[in-house]
This record gives sequence, C-alpha cells and structure tokens, in this order.
Amino acid sequence: MKRTITTLMVCVSAYALIAQEAFKLSKQQMYEDFDQLVTIVEQYNPQVKIKKLVCNYDIVSHINDRRCLVDTIESLGSFACFLETTIKMVHDIHTKMLRLKKNNELMTCLAKENVDTSLLKLCDKYYAHYNSKNVRPLFSFGNYLLYHKGRYYVMGSVVFSDLEQNKCQITNSELIKIGNLTVKQFIDSFPEIQHATLRWDYELKNFYTTSLQVPYTNLTFRDLNTGSNTIIDMKQYPIYGLKMQEAPKVYNDYTPKIYYFHKCHILYIYFPKMDEETKKTLLKKLNHFNNRRVDYVVFDVRDNKGGSDLVWSDVLQALIKDTIQLPCCIGVRKIFYPKWTDNITRKIAEESFDLYVDSTDWNTFIPSKENLGFTGHFYVLQDHNTLSAAHSLSSICRLSDQFTSVGLSTGYIAGRGSGPFTFQLRNSGFTFTMECDIDVTQCQNTQDYFQDIPEYEMKLSLDEAEDYYFTNYDVLKNKKYLCKKDPFIRTVYKLIHMR
Repeated sequence: MKRTITTLMVCVSAYALIAQEAFKLSKQQMYEDFDQLVTIVEQYNPQVKIKKLVCNYDIVSHINDRRCLVDTIESLGSFACFLETTIKMVHDIHTKMLRLKKNNELMTCLAKENVDTSLLKLCDKYYAHYNSKNVRPLFSFGNYLLYHKGRYYVMGSVVFSDLEQNKCQITNSELIKIGNLTVKQFIDSFPEIQHATLRWDYELKNFYTTSLQVPYTNLTFRDLNTGSNTIIDMKQYPIYGLKMQEAPKVYNDYTPKIYYFHKCHILYIYFPKMDEETKKTLLKKLNHFNNRRVDYVVFDVRDNKGGSDLVWSDVLQALIKDTIQLPCCIGVRKIFYPKWTDNITRKIAEESFDLYVDSTDWNTFIPSKENLGFTGHFYVLQDHNTLSAAHSLSSICRLSDQFTSVGLSTGYIAGRGSGPFTFQLRNSGFTFTMECDIDVTQCQNTQDYFQDIPEYEMKLSLDEAEDYYFTNYDVLKNKKYLCKKDPFIRTVYKLIHMR
C-alpha cells in the first residue's frame, strides 16, 4: 500500500532510560507493555472488525490468548522476541517489529518524531542477542513447497540424511501432517513461527502460507502415485537437500524493462520495485517509444514487494494524454482520526466498522508535459507476491473502464493508504509499525475491503501452478518467454480479442 515516506506516530512517550548491560524489566512492566500493545491494536487497527466478519478471525482475542505467556519470560531480549511473534497475530505485512540495522537515516527520522531511540537501540540489542542464542531452528521448504487449493505439494525432491549419511528421499508427494496435526491445524495453531504473514484463501475460508516453516519433528508425506505415506523424523534426519530435475530459473535481474509487442501493439512495462531508480529508468526508456503505435499498455507488477506509489503514478502520467480522476476514500478508526495527519482533502463521512472516511485526491493523474499521448487500455498483471504500493496500482483497476487487473489474489488486504505508523511501548522500548488506515473506495460488501482479487482472476491447475511458480519464480522477464509462454500475457491477448 503505500505512498511516500512512512508517517510516524508514538502512542506514549517512552521513559528516558540509559542503556545498561544488565537492564531488566519487572513482570509488572511486561504486563503493562503487553496491555498497551493490545490497546493500540484494538483502538487503531482498521482491520479488526473486517477480518472478524470475513475470516471469522478475532485479532484482539488471539493476541490476548498469549498474555498468560508473559509469566514465562525473564529478560528484555526474550520479551522482545515474544512481542515480535505476538504482533504476527494481526496477519498484515505492514505490522512488524522495527529493526534498526545500523540505519542512521532512520534513527534521525525517529528522533525527530520523539521516539526514544536510546531505548529502541537497547531493545534491538537485547532482541538480537537473545534471538541468536535461544530461538529454536526451523526447517523451511523455501520455494519447493507449493500451496494449491488447500494442499501443500513437494516440488521436485527433498532428500533427508542422518548423521551417518543414510538417506530418505521424498518426491512427487504431498505434505499431509506436521507432528500429529494436519498442515492447516499446524498453521492455525502456530502462525507466529511462520516467516511470512499468513494469507486468506477465499474459497476454502482458511489462512495459508506460501513459505512454510516447521520445527524439527515428524513430517508425514503422501506419495501422489501410490497413495502410501512416509514419515520422516527430522530429529533423526536433520540434514536435508532440495533438488529439482532442472535447477530453478531464479530471476535475479531487477532491471526495469520496456518491450514492444507487435501483436496487438502492446507496450509492456515491468516494475521490479517501486523505488526511485526504477522510476528514473522507466521514464528514460519511454522516450524511445514516441513514434510507436500503442493500443494497449501492460503494467507488470508481479513479484513487486512495493515501495512508493509515486513510482507507478509518475510513469502513468508520462503515458496518458488526458487527466484520469478516480474516487479514493480512505478510512481510519474514529479514535485514531485526530492523530492522522496528511495533506488530503477532508470530506469526512462516517462509515461502518467504526471508521471515519476521507475523500482524497490520491487517484488524480495529470499528464506530464512530454507524454506519449496514450488513450488506450491498461492491463495490470499481479500475482501472489504483488504487495503494498504495487498492489495499489492493481487495486485502482476496478474503478475505471480504462484499466483491467489480471492474475492471482494475494490473500492480503490491499488498496491505497498513507503508510504504516510507528508505535513504541513505554517500558521495553519495543517499537513496531502497523497500518492505521484502509482503502474503502466503492466497497459494496465486507470482502471488498481486501481489494486484492483481480478483476480477471486466473485459475491455474496444479500442473500450471507448478510450472509457473517453478520455471517462472521471481517472474522470468525474457521477451521471448513473455510473448510465447507466459500464461498472464496469453490471458491479456485473450481479453483483447474479447473486447
């Protein structure tokens, strides 16, 4: 989702504490911080009621279920790790612990916003020390496990080995159990250990992950050919290797690309990131297409993890001949509204889900002085890894007959917004970001608030999904491949011929 520089807000001023090697939190201080975290989510998060209705998932209740675990925590480092996993209960990609990573620019920005950076540094230091020594190792299948229609399939082979190099190979199989739990039961029970935020499956009405992590326990696999089960005790087989018949074609070139497809007179534009370098490169490349006939423009934001909305909006304005103005309504919780500041047109309306709604001008796109004079149709390609600002572009498609989004849903709440806000807990200095606004433009039912389902949703078979996620992992941006084999571009051709 988001526009430009992250807006920062500190809920409660942190105590001014001097970093000490033996810094300790009392149990009372831990409970105070935990309760402060619950209050922040309960009062300011606009997704609470929406996820309760769509997903039957009570964010606040699931966080509160972990409160009793505070009694087991003895140090600032372990408390910070505990809070980091706790905020995963929100199930949103922008709700996460803020790590410093020696980012001096970030520290300067936080200090200007009255964040106690000394306390933040201390919390970060203790978190890193505890995390490196105490967090139990997890096994990750990486790209070799495919989620498809509620099931998890091994892509290629996984070879498990014991310390004496005895091997057990799993191939052409489905993972059906982790310990004594089905994969769904395991994910529902332990969402906090998953590296990535859980996604929502609209058809099966359950949460799932595309990057499963599991503890070293028994794994049960079912052979797709024979139907027989194999149980691997990962404590006995702690060494593993992943392989395919052909090595994955991982795409590591994040250079922005523009291609011209003579078929249908398409200008294809690939956004690898939503950053300043991508924008500069694409705007420069556009100059080479002034004399081309362009009937259609394809914006490809597959595997784009986001950044700034100004990247794609500036490229859009360099293309169009006429101004495009679309509605844009952003909602925030009523109690949070006075704290929400931005340069927007304020036409306040009260809406359901305890939201105040602002009508903004964020969806007004004015042609740049030297534009290509394009008046045709836009197609936006998205997949499961189209996130944040990239998904903002895809989300506006349903607001105009001049745009069509094509691809796969992400299972995340998308749409436009101002960016996550930053909160700091008063005693521990634990600092995290969280979305406090949500795009509510033309939402007719509760599921519309997710805004992640493309207008033309592709339904891939298991074989098609395996081929796409394997051979096209990180999206192969080869022109020949795109023209001849890419299922998304083939879908665009189909839609063009149907117009």
